[in-house]
Amino acid sequence: MPQYKSHKVRLEPNNRQATLFAKHAGCARYAYNWALGISEKLYAELGISLSDIDLNKMFVKMEKASHDWLYQVSKCATQQAIRNYKNAVNN
Repeated sequence: MPQYKSHKVRLEPNNRQATLFAKHAGCARYAYNWALGISEKLYAELGISLSDIDLNKMFVKMEKASHDWLYQVSKCATQQAIRNYKNAVNN
């Protein structure tokens, strides 16, 4: 029987890091909700469902062009949020 080990890690971010964590979480939440809204609208009106790659391309063209604050965080935060949305829909 395998033995399992665990490690407990506690983050103690400074003010700058805590702010950056909050910005990443906020942008990810925005991208997830945007993907949800646009997907529901496209499916209701046209009956089509887009892949996560297509949703990400649309997000970059539509949202990042008009919201400069999305460039303050890593692109991975919004990409992963859109992937998480598609995984939730597929499940």
